[in-house]
Amino acid sequence: MLLIRKLIVIFTLFLCGFCSFIVEIYADTHTATSCSLSNVTAAYNAASVGDVVAMPAGNCSWSTGLTITKGIALQGAGVDATTIINTGTRSLIDISVSSNVTVRITGIYFDNVSNNDSRNAINVNGKTDGSFGLTKLRIHNNTFNKGARAVHVKGWVYGLLDNNTFINSDVAVGITGDNNYSWSRPIIAGTADALFIEDNTFIIDNNADREPNEQIYHQEGGRTVVRYNTFDGTSYTAGNSLFFDSHGNQNYYVGTNADFRGQPILEIYGNTFSSYKTYRMIYLRGGSVLFWGNTLTNAVVSPDILQATDEESWQTAFFSVLATKWSAQDQINNSFFWNNTYNEIPIADIVLRKSSDSTFIQKDRDYFMHAPQSSGGKSTYYGRAGGEMTFSSEGANAYYPYEPYTYPHPSRSTPNSPLRLR
Repeated sequence: MLLIRKLIVIFTLFLCGFCSFIVEIYADTHTATSCSLSNVTAAYNAASVGDVVAMPAGNCSWSTGLTITKGIALQGAGVDATTIINTGTRSLIDISVSSNVTVRITGIYFDNVSNNDSRNAINVNGKTDGSFGLTKLRIHNNTFNKGARAVHVKGWVYGLLDNNTFINSDVAVGITGDNNYSWSRPIIAGTADALFIEDNTFIIDNNADREPNEQIYHQEGGRTVVRYNTFDGTSYTAGNSLFFDSHGNQNYYVGTNADFRGQPILEIYGNTFSSYKTYRMIYLRGGSVLFWGNTLTNAVVSPDILQATDEESWQTAFFSVLATKWSAQDQINNSFFWNNTYNEIPIADIVLRKSSDSTFIQKDRDYFMHAPQSSGGKSTYYGRAGGEMTFSSEGANAYYPYEPYTYPHPSRSTPNSPLRLR
């Protein structure tokens, strides 16, 4: 009996110690007295890493922006309550952190007023020197009205953009990667190593000040997974709805910071792309692409649905001597298109922009109209990634067996605010 009592006492002391540890996990909330930039800045300055900076309801004009240099959550009272109007010429929020900390922005209506000038809502400044990736970013449940690039993500940035609404942005999400560093990391499908753009709504209508560019726009080694979003241009009758672009390289590789690279790998699936009219729905200029399970519709004219190109074959603005033989640098390779429909009809093939593209982009070598499978072969870089390739028709396709990354993204199930210990 004495032994049992001792065990009970020991277990009770353990529980008390554990509970005291638990209560030390917390996140302080610093509520700004108004949504003005000065008051929000004061609340931000008072916050420590892991805290919440809360913005109350209100409509406030900012002519300059807030720079975030520490891991905090910036939380508005909801898109119907907290509105920030951009009356300046730059971004409203600049994220520039010195380590891989958690940063979250939510519950704010960002009004950039026009899509015909330089105003942005959020700039995310990741590292371009390969030192570390910003992988704990989450921007969610916001509304972005107009802007040059409503959200511009630069450098080595992974994380999550989810459940946002973008209205008449020139570019809704601009992704500028870290060029050669991006290509030096493993090129693998189905991992967390990308910026996830998930469950957002992109709207283009006749309230746009000018014809917008592609709503998602990649360059310089960006890596994304774009999934389960709605792109709606059905009410835009004044111009063309453009939805998705992935740049290729814009110079022959020299191995310095001057290189302008294409994207190593993109995954695009489960999205709905709907336009009233357009000349091109999806534009792909390099790297590996897995494009599957998407629904595309268009009301008038007959656009290029999935258009691919390699600019080394024709773009003299970038290449003074054009390439004439396979393989080109950073070119489309190990790409797969399956289970996509256009106006309810299965998409049978992609379209090449130029006749010269046929040297570089060929079915069942560089791209396949099916999921990665156990036969059919793959291309392999035999030097640096993005350089010269060999192709073997023997063995499995690249990325076989393919499994998409966990959905919903695990970051969506984390607590509403960052946690810290004290």
